[in-house]
Amino acid sequence: MATFGDLKAFVEHDGWTQEPNLERGRAQTGDHWRHRNDRPDGTSLRAKVSHSLRDEIGIDLFKHILRDQLQV
Repeated sequence: MATFGDLKAFVEHDGWTQEPNLERGRAQTGDHWRHRNDRPDGTSLRAKVSHSLRDEIGIDLFKHILRDQLQV
């Protein structure tokens, strides 16, 4: 099964840009990286990647990520 490290490698290799995770004036908060992909048709896709890069992604979550966040 895929890991969050695999997901992070995919979005970085596919040209997604990392968005800042700003909250309450801090530079970095939370336990996820947020990535964005602006598509030629004007829409934007967004994906969250857990900081736990070695953890496997459960099958239901992986299906959600593929279908709704990555749209592949």
